[in-house]
Amino acid sequence: MTVVDERDQYDMYDMSFAQALLDAMERKLDDSSGSDSDLLSTYFGSALKLCTASKEARRYCRLKILPPLGAADVARPPDEGQTLRNKVIRVMMSPVFSKDLASEFMFVLCKRSVNRLIKYTGLGHSAGLLANSGLLGQINAPKSASDSEDSETEDYRAVEDNLLRIH
Repeated sequence: MTVVDERDQYDMYDMSFAQALLDAMERKLDDSSGSDSDLLSTYFGSALKLCTASKEARRYCRLKILPPLGAADVARPPDEGQTLRNKVIRVMMSPVFSKDLASEFMFVLCKRSVNRLIKYTGLGHSAGLLANSGLLGQINAPKSASDSEDSETEDYRAVEDNLLRIH
């Protein structure tokens, strides 16, 4: 019987594969040599398939990549920083092939919610995906009930009104 590390469990499910995939993806994102950038598309493609097929895996990866935002998170542009979220957003804006997969992966983590994607990545970073998907017109759509699902901290709510709104 295999013993699962507690950090690799989510909602009583074994997430060791998802964690190993995220760890490998982060190592590749940290690789400053820039070689094998096509390998990133393999990681994003695998993570995209995993999170599309499994609600638990999507929730686990969302918790790891897109934890609830605080005031410090919105005080700087979403692509600045060293969190996995910041690194994936930088890929979304890069000229490499994997940018489309990275964008789609983030959209799946956001449960295909346009408002949530913009909240976590910024309008500029998500505009390409939204335009290509024909969803750019939904940026002012009212929030759905699932958009607030444990994704706002008190810290975030305090600064939410200071964020630039698109109308």
